[in-house]
Amino acid sequence: MPTETLKTENMLGVLDSRQANPKHSSASEDWYTPDYILAATRATLGHIDLDPASSTEANLRVKADNYYIKADDGLSLPWFSRVVDVFDHSPARVFCNPPGGKVGNKSIPKLFWEKLLSEVEAGHVADAVFLCFSIEMAQTTQSSPKSILDFPVCWLAKRPRFLLPNGSVGASPTHAACVVYVPGTLNRAKAFEVAF
Repeated sequence: MPTETLKTENMLGVLDSRQANPKHSSASEDWYTPDYILAATRATLGHIDLDPASSTEANLRVKADNYYIKADDGLSLPWFSRVVDVFDHSPARVFCNPPGGKVGNKSIPKLFWEKLLSEVEAGHVADAVFLCFSIEMAQTTQSSPKSILDFPVCWLAKRPRFLLPNGSVGASPTHAACVVYVPGTLNRAKAFEVAF
C-alpha cells in the first residue's frame, strides 16, 4: 500500500514528518470517545479527576475535573487529582484515550501507557481506565514494565466509532480497540468488570 509523508505536530509540539499509511491516518487528531465508553468509565471510577491527553472540546464530553491539552504535554506533568502544595496532593482517577502516532520511533500511546505505569508506581493515581487499539498495544507494551495483558482488559465486541468535533459519528476505525483497567491506590476491578 502506498504511503504519504504527513507533516504533523507531535505531542511535544515539534513539527515532524513521518511516513503513514493513509488508511490509518486522519487529517484531524480530534476523535472523541463514544458516550457508552465514558459512561462505563464513570461507573468504574465513580468520577474522572484527570484526562492527561485531552482538549477543551473533548473535555466537554469527558467532564474531567482537570485535563491536559496538547500544549501542556501530559507526558511531562504529574497526574495528581489536585495539588494543594508540593507536599499535599490527591491520587487521581484517570481516564486516558491517548492520541495516535509516534514521536521519533516511539508510539505515543505506548508513551502514555508507560507514563501511567510510572504515575501509579509513584502513588499519584488512584486508578485508571485506558482506551487503546488492542493489537497495537498488546504488541508494543510487551517491552514495557507491565503489558496491558497484566491488567483486566475489556476487548470491545465492536470497533468503537469515535465522534468528530461537529458531533457526527466517524467511520469505524480499521483496528479493534480495548479498554484496560489499572489499579493504583484503589482497586475497583470488580466495578470495571460490571461496567464493561
